[in-house]
Amino acid sequence: MDQRLVAQFVLIEKNKADLLDQLESIDLEILQKAENPGKWSVIQVMNHLILSESASLRYLRKKIGGKDSLKEALWIDLLKALLLNSYLRSPFKFKAPGGLTAPDNGDDVKRVVESWDTVRKDFKAFLEEYPTELYNKVIYKHPVVGRIRLIDTISFLNGHQSRHIRQIGRILRKVNPEVAKARNFD
Repeated sequence: MDQRLVAQFVLIEKNKADLLDQLESIDLEILQKAENPGKWSVIQVMNHLILSESASLRYLRKKIGGKDSLKEALWIDLLKALLLNSYLRSPFKFKAPGGLTAPDNGDDVKRVVESWDTVRKDFKAFLEEYPTELYNKVIYKHPVVGRIRLIDTISFLNGHQSRHIRQIGRILRKVNPEVAKARNFD
């Protein structure tokens, strides 16, 4: 596996592990509580991340089947990926792509973590088998910026996860400030 992919995957896994450490032993009732009606709970945000990564992996697997039709990345594709990741680090919001429904809120933490671990294990296997000749091809179609390379896709997923980790902190600060502070979500 390309060292840049390894580095991005290690980073996304570390960020997930840090989040799970912070959430460990918080009552399920707190994790299932939304800050306001119509907003997501911590469990829903985690399920959203799992669904997003799972759908991304399914899409990548589908696209690799037609690898002969994949195009080389152009400078504009690299710029779009850079802008996307810059946005994800910013405090600015934009409307999520259409078609998103509220993720499940009934799962317990153990089940959510098991699902996430499974998706990540599958993602790692995909990355390990990814053909080197495709590294500079645009394979993933992001709903806002369009086609990006695999390395940019993993970087996007990491930025997406980081953005939602900040959202989890905001939710916990609203639903239970004491727990948020004790778990360093301040």
